[in-house]
Amino acid sequence: MSMAVQSVKFEQETLDKLSELARIRDQDISYLILEAVIDFIEKSEWQIEEVKKTLQGIDSGEVSTRPLGEFLAETKENLFQKS
Repeated sequence: MSMAVQSVKFEQETLDKLSELARIRDQDISYLILEAVIDFIEKSEWQIEEVKKTLQGIDSGEVSTRPLGEFLAETKENLFQKS
């Protein structure tokens, strides 16, 4: 896989913390940044796919919806019944 360079600005406090983590883990700062970005991308892609699946389910009728207030009232009622 080919690599490209992207400049990123950090607040000094964040960079100091990142430097300390890199020292503790005995890894380069650039490796830690890449690791974090890849993790962020994977989680974001997963979330987007799940939203798409849910929207498709709603459109097809496989997933039902109800008003938030109704859900919250029922949840509140159930919580207090179990106490």
